[in-house]
Amino acid sequence: MSEMKASLLDYSYNFYYRLFYSNRNIMKYKLVSFDFDGTLCNTFAAIKAALSIVIPNVNLDSLPDKLTSGESFITVLHTLTGSALSDRAILHLYDNFCQVYNTQCTALQILYPDTTALLTHFSSQGVKLAIVSNKEEKAIVDFLDVNGLGTLFDLIIGERKGLRKKPSADSYHNIIQPTLPKLAPQDMLHFGDTVIDIDYAKAIGASSVYVCHGFGRDDICIAHEPTYVCSSFKECFSLFFD
Repeated sequence: MSEMKASLLDYSYNFYYRLFYSNRNIMKYKLVSFDFDGTLCNTFAAIKAALSIVIPNVNLDSLPDKLTSGESFITVLHTLTGSALSDRAILHLYDNFCQVYNTQCTALQILYPDTTALLTHFSSQGVKLAIVSNKEEKAIVDFLDVNGLGTLFDLIIGERKGLRKKPSADSYHNIIQPTLPKLAPQDMLHFGDTVIDIDYAKAIGASSVYVCHGFGRDDICIAHEPTYVCSSFKECFSLFFD
């Protein structure tokens, strides 16, 4: 058995143990937040399709590796173009990408299995739900509305001018905490698929769930010591609520 798989099994065992012996420990959370790309929604095909339109001459074979870090898409564009463009040109390219993505590629976005069931069940337990993503906020809102999920969320936080992106805790201190003033960091559980999300939760003092179905690499993300590891939302659903 590989060291990575052994580590994942160790985390899974700890996850089951904690939930079996203290389900109340999990349900103490008052806010459950989710990353979007690679966590709630598989957006890889949409991202690749939009990139193939705006930078048609760039080889995208390395795109999966570029997305594993969870870095901002501006950084991804810099890397894909070999940093040959100026910052201004990259920003223009990013604007073009967003326009193409939102107008031509959104149909390629697919919710991960059991997403709706998990969100609905959390909501039925009186838990507040949020999205905290580095993605353009309008794209998130539009997708949720089309899929009938928008009303489930109390907060949707995407890319906003003047707001530092994850792993900065700015979204917590500047938006979440003022909106939910009684919420303590330990009352929050954040789901994500990259080290950016794990480090974001740590910056807040919140708990984290690393979900393995997204863009992140298991070995790298597990090394960042998330609070919990879950292979899929189906597993999370059964662990949280059975």
